[in-house]
Amino acid sequence: MCFRKFLVLILGFLYLTFSLYAYDEIDINSTTDGLIGIGGEGNDYVTYIFEVTDSTFALQIKLNNSVADLDLYLRYGEDMMNYDDADARSAGIEYNESIFLSRTSDTPLQTGYYYLDVAQNNTGYPQKNGELWDQVPYTLNLRSYSQYNYSEVELNKVYNSSILRENGHFQVYKLELDSVQSYLRIDLLRSVADLDFFFQKDYPAIDAKDAAYSQKSLLAHEFLEIKDQDFLTPGSYYLTVYDPLNLNMDFPFALRIANDYSFITEDLPVLDTGAVTNINRAAEATVEISSNNSRGSGCLVSPMGFILTNYHVIKAPWGEPYKTFYISLNQNLSLPPVEQFQAVFVDGDEEKDIALLRITSDFYGQLLPSDYRFPYFTIGDSSQLELGNTLHLFGYPSIGGQGSRVSLTYTQGFVSGFEQTNYGQIIKTDGEISSGNSGGAATDDQFRLIGLPTTVVSEHSGRLAYIHPVNLIPQEWRRLWENFQ
Repeated sequence: MCFRKFLVLILGFLYLTFSLYAYDEIDINSTTDGLIGIGGEGNDYVTYIFEVTDSTFALQIKLNNSVADLDLYLRYGEDMMNYDDADARSAGIEYNESIFLSRTSDTPLQTGYYYLDVAQNNTGYPQKNGELWDQVPYTLNLRSYSQYNYSEVELNKVYNSSILRENGHFQVYKLELDSVQSYLRIDLLRSVADLDFFFQKDYPAIDAKDAAYSQKSLLAHEFLEIKDQDFLTPGSYYLTVYDPLNLNMDFPFALRIANDYSFITEDLPVLDTGAVTNINRAAEATVEISSNNSRGSGCLVSPMGFILTNYHVIKAPWGEPYKTFYISLNQNLSLPPVEQFQAVFVDGDEEKDIALLRITSDFYGQLLPSDYRFPYFTIGDSSQLELGNTLHLFGYPSIGGQGSRVSLTYTQGFVSGFEQTNYGQIIKTDGEISSGNSGGAATDDQFRLIGLPTTVVSEHSGRLAYIHPVNLIPQEWRRLWENFQ
């Protein structure tokens, strides 16, 4: 037993010693050709080492020209004894894998040395044009993106820009202040994606922790107000805007940095007001509800902007409703809804999982015109539903889009049954409902609101879900929105 332990220690020492020298040092911006052995013909992996400096915000690692399935494994600070130790990996069935890391990734890029393995984990000899290969050639490309590549902007101007994949999913802007400022407001406008940013004086911050100010939420329209005269002194300021998910998409947006209290007022949408009577009107009356850290669906039930939703949609982690909600209306079925209004909490019943909100202003908190009205659902009678009745479901489930924000999703289902609870009868349906549908609309064939999609039995066990019917709504809520002037 002692000899076996000694042998294991010796082999481990030899492996570690060999691994310290069995790599090639490469530059963070380089193209390298290599060979991987197959079936005992040479090493089945090659280890590279490279350095990430403070000026590197993002890094793309990509294989090209491989004729077999090669994988990538990356670890910070030390070599890998086992690929389970990798900090990042790309080990699918693609021949040419890639890894992208940035300072804002879930596994963030760090300053220091990285170890990278290009490995062949499959058996068998690849073929090309009928020829067997006992070695796999490949080309390894590394490309870094620096936060010191920036665009210059000026106060009180609107700039149309984009977050581009080819630029590392981020963009830096430099602002010069010639005098002390008492106020600064940063707005990201007209984005269909969740973009975030951070702001720093004198140099581009490497990440949000390094920055004096940062703004990160689920909103597409991010904004930040700075009221710090000691900070806003003459000098250079750097704003870094980034896609927190590093999605394989480009996202246009508009940027404005202002030093006064005047806001960009987007034109309010011209809505087809009145009661919902068809499927397109139902889409317009189904809204998205956002706070800084949550997102769900809701239903307009009044021309004055009252919204029904689930209580869990508007509940903050500390147990109380959020103070402010941002309401997005659908204006284009192929795009996410546009954030254009603020709403406040009116009332709620946590046991029944229902809540009532009211739109009070535009996105910036400015009062709406006195004659502004919204499309709205009329309330049906959920007690008249029968087994097998058709249900029409509207909402903004998170699986309903390829980006960080989604367009409206419509599905159909049937009344699959009923279930009695402590607070009343709820409806079972086989209609497709997912996370984000909560609080949306479940209607009958006349598109009258009969309930709110609320819960799914299990995301992976089928399509059975529960709808909380409108008959759970207190009569005083109805009187409130029907009589509100």
